[in-house]
Amino acid sequence: MKKLFIVALLIVCSHGLLAAENLSILVSPFCNNSSEEYSWLGFGIEASVISDLSQIQDIAVISTQDRKKALDELAYQLSGLVEKDKVLRVGKQVGANVILSGEYTMIGQDVRLTARLTHVQKGMVISSLKLDGTIHEIFAMQDEIVVKLLSGIDEKASSGIKAVKLSSQELAKIHSSNADFNSYQYQAKGFELSESVPQEFLDIEELIFKAFNAERKKAGLVPFNYSQRLAGLSRYHSMNMQVYQFSGFVDQYGMGMEGRKLVFAPELIGDVGQFFAVVMGNSPERVAQEFVKKVMESDLKKVVLAKNYNNIGIGVFRGDGDDYEYYCNVMYMDLWLEIVSSIPKKVSYGAEVEVTIRYVGKIDRNNVGLSVRFPDKNAKFFSRDGKIYQGAGLYTPEKWNGDFFTVKIKCDKGRGAYMMRPAEGEKYYTEVGVTFIAQ
Repeated sequence: MKKLFIVALLIVCSHGLLAAENLSILVSPFCNNSSEEYSWLGFGIEASVISDLSQIQDIAVISTQDRKKALDELAYQLSGLVEKDKVLRVGKQVGANVILSGEYTMIGQDVRLTARLTHVQKGMVISSLKLDGTIHEIFAMQDEIVVKLLSGIDEKASSGIKAVKLSSQELAKIHSSNADFNSYQYQAKGFELSESVPQEFLDIEELIFKAFNAERKKAGLVPFNYSQRLAGLSRYHSMNMQVYQFSGFVDQYGMGMEGRKLVFAPELIGDVGQFFAVVMGNSPERVAQEFVKKVMESDLKKVVLAKNYNNIGIGVFRGDGDDYEYYCNVMYMDLWLEIVSSIPKKVSYGAEVEVTIRYVGKIDRNNVGLSVRFPDKNAKFFSRDGKIYQGAGLYTPEKWNGDFFTVKIKCDKGRGAYMMRPAEGEKYYTEVGVTFIAQ
């Protein structure tokens, strides 16, 4: 009897010593309780909430890609389950301990948001909220979702999960936004399209990609890497061309190729190009064959067989109806660097912005750097090797971690836009770069 008591006591004590887990959150797409014309809004809210959560040091955020992968892997097991149980099953699969989900209702310009945090293991709601506002207040409402849900967590219901207290710096990052509503809507519609791409389109895109790489192999060239970000850009432009019935690189908003890349994929740095064609076909194989034939029999063959392009994304769209007219867009890139850290859109004057970058290989590794143009054209910058620059600065890696390096930018060279561009030595290669605002 004495031995049994000791064992039981040890079990109780060991449970008491278990450390609470940090929050690991899976953000589920927000459900639309309105008409179909507002279906894009849920994807915009999801992306913005994920961005806000990523600013918080003690929270791990599950990526949208991991969520989609888990949905594919669990497709059979999820059949027949109600939506809440599906989300919880996916949450367990990807290692989340909390699910953030919600709904929205649009009536005219008014919007109501409801959101909740659900404990994955217990299936219990540990925090919830309801917000009312207008569509043009959506940015502030999205920020409030994160702040109020985290501050409203029920400690008893969330036992085993470490409470989060937001620092003043984290709150400032969450609330700092100079987003433009039209760009937000544009981007959200792109996320919506990428979320539910018909298998037919994916099959065509894959066939075109393989055909292009087969041509490169015959020419003794390195194959293209496939970029999902560029594919999303291409796919969205194909949809716009079909829906709004135009043929060109400038879309219905007056936005060109470079503008779309800055909205959708600002983290990719390098030269970007685009081509498209409209082809007919009654099967994925036929469509891909016609498109590749049209490209390889034109001057565009030079692009496919160019040595300096290393990344490509393909997007296909066909409207409803009986016609088999397919809009096929290709975006290609000479990718040099990829910004992997979250870049704030707006910071306080004098703040320090830390930028982590993945080195891709175009630029000589020993001379790679980041050229930053300052708002104050007369501002002086002293580089690490003692050189003096005016109006811009050359930031070189402080340390390497594999293919990644970090630079720190002090925003004390004027109020306004700081623009970052890849550099090799003292030469920079792109006219347009990634920008943030100091004020």
